[in-house]
Amino acid sequence: MNVNTEPSKPLMPNSLLPDYDLIIFDCDGTLVNSHDMNHSIMAEIANQYGGLSYSLESVEKEYLGIDYAKFFKMVSAKENIDIPDDAANQCVAMVYERIPTMMKKIDGTYEALERLAPYYKLNVASNANLKIVQDSLRATGLDQFFDLDKIMAGRAMATPKPAPDLFLAAAQNMNVAPQKCLVIEDSPTGVQAGVAAGMEVWGFTGAAREPELTSKALKSAGVSRVFSSFIHIADGLRD
Repeated sequence: MNVNTEPSKPLMPNSLLPDYDLIIFDCDGTLVNSHDMNHSIMAEIANQYGGLSYSLESVEKEYLGIDYAKFFKMVSAKENIDIPDDAANQCVAMVYERIPTMMKKIDGTYEALERLAPYYKLNVASNANLKIVQDSLRATGLDQFFDLDKIMAGRAMATPKPAPDLFLAAAQNMNVAPQKCLVIEDSPTGVQAGVAAGMEVWGFTGAAREPELTSKALKSAGVSRVFSSFIHIADGLRD
């Protein structure tokens, strides 16, 4: 891990830092803007098996934060159609192909992480495939702020979000107690997982199509604060 130890702006004096040792980020829709790519692929594959008319917008609205395998099970039951067990693997293969050209970092993430890295341990916990998360961070240049061998991804766990297991494992990997962790999440599913893990959870709406609705959903799921930009998250750690 090659973390820049000189922040672009001083965050605050060490004596005034909030009582967090570790910040755990979701990946999709939080660090990287992959929702359009992921949801369009999910819709494309679902449509080819069921003659459906799913769009990336409809998938995002109803299935935000749901992993590929669970998505296809839910669609299969809802639409009463057969979707093969390897549909999730088809999603993964298509994502690998598109990451180098389609993956973008969320505005302000690099600058905010640069400010946070000298003061906090940083990790990632995502429902996505581990290699996809790692490749996404590399493609956007955000990998330098994380130890890629310590991040947690859903395919490595039997119980993805909304279960707390991913966040608890991410904290354990960094040798930090759950009550010393701050989680940054963009989906109610992830928020539920962070709350269940006994961690402070802040919501992020910077990549949401409907920020006001997303903010309400995140608050209902249990976040203590909601932010529309990453710079505001970094600033929020001064309050």
